[in-house]
Amino acid sequence: MNHYTPHCLRHTMATMLLYNGADIRAVQEILGHASVITTQIYTEVSQKHKKKVLTKFNARNRMSLS
Repeated sequence: MNHYTPHCLRHTMATMLLYNGADIRAVQEILGHASVITTQIYTEVSQKHKKKVLTKFNARNRMSLS
């Protein structure tokens, strides 16, 4: 049985908003943080996600050598 806490759900929501391009100031307001520094905790990105983004948006990966 999984036990999801309000904190877990809140953290997941904030992380997904930021991963999908939401403005950090908007997320700050949604979460009710007084400082954007507190919200920046949610901007830490996993190594797997970084590699995926670099692969997708690296111009060298999209170049055709033919």
